[in-house]
Amino acid sequence: MRFLWIIIFIVGLMAGSVSTACGQEKIHYDLQITLERTACFGPCPYYSLTINFDGAVKFTPLGKPGYCGKGDAPKPPLEGSITQDQLRTLLAEFDKIKFYSLRKQYGSAGKSMTSGICPEYWSDSPTATVSIRNNGKHKTVNHYLGCEGTKILDDLGALEDKIDEIVDSKKWTSQYAWGGVPSITNVQLKVESSPAIKPQ
Repeated sequence: MRFLWIIIFIVGLMAGSVSTACGQEKIHYDLQITLERTACFGPCPYYSLTINFDGAVKFTPLGKPGYCGKGDAPKPPLEGSITQDQLRTLLAEFDKIKFYSLRKQYGSAGKSMTSGICPEYWSDSPTATVSIRNNGKHKTVNHYLGCEGTKILDDLGALEDKIDEIVDSKKWTSQYAWGGVPSITNVQLKVESSPAIKPQ
């Protein structure tokens, strides 16, 4: 009887370990995640980055940004890496919002009318394009960031920001300066802060 309980205990442990392994996100050799952010009416970082199955990251500044880092401007793409655990975290974020079931397009830079997909609309915003290829499946979603007002748009924005956070995009974007027209807010602040002219 004791021997039977020992066998049951061992089988239970094995089942638990299998369950734990199955609970982890599977990283396949074809895994590739990409994020591209476009230009906007202003100094938005404009770049693309790619993450491969081994954690290798490549960052390419787009447009013609000025280089403000130390020394000579490096030849793109700039390279970095993330861990396998960080990759699994990203895959879990894709699963959480059911990325493969999403529409291909949310909002459009040239469209000024609101809709059920885009209840709130702001012009002159950038677009974020996210793609994933994993285990033979592929999906690309274009997200115009001036399209707001629903949970899925918030979830998409959170995913895009999570990709940037995990690869630490700021270490690269901080080395470049993208030009642009000053925003109306900045112009107003400058006008309001200018000294008043005293009457003669």
